[in-house]
Amino acid sequence: MRGAVCRPGEGTATWKFSADGGASAEATPVDQLHATFDALLDNLNRARAGRLLDVTAQLTGAQGRLHGVRAWVTADGGKTWTRTAALGGHGGRYHVMAPPSSLVSGGFLGLRLTAQDSAGGSLDLTLPRAIPVR
Repeated sequence: MRGAVCRPGEGTATWKFSADGGASAEATPVDQLHATFDALLDNLNRARAGRLLDVTAQLTGAQGRLHGVRAWVTADGGKTWTRTAALGGHGGRYHVMAPPSSLVSGGFLGLRLTAQDSAGGSLDLTLPRAIPVR
């Protein structure tokens, strides 16, 4: 099964983006970076403890080229974060490699992702308890 869950109220996101200024009575859509996560999980959307987990991060909404994509993981609800690899980047798709030490039975894998685009937009997304671990 694929998926990732986050308990309500446990995530934070900060966006920076530029928009064309000017007075208008009409709303103007703004492109901003967005990330979704996917991972191979069990039937109850849990990861297996003590095993490497490849979490796919799909970044969309970039204006121009993505750069500065970085990832961190936590096993203690966000008290400490460990930088990990964010590999790939083709079509905005990155593989965040969560090491076995970040998957503790009975706990949660937390994810943090930062990215920037060539127009100056950025995303800082933190999910301290993203995926339960069995």
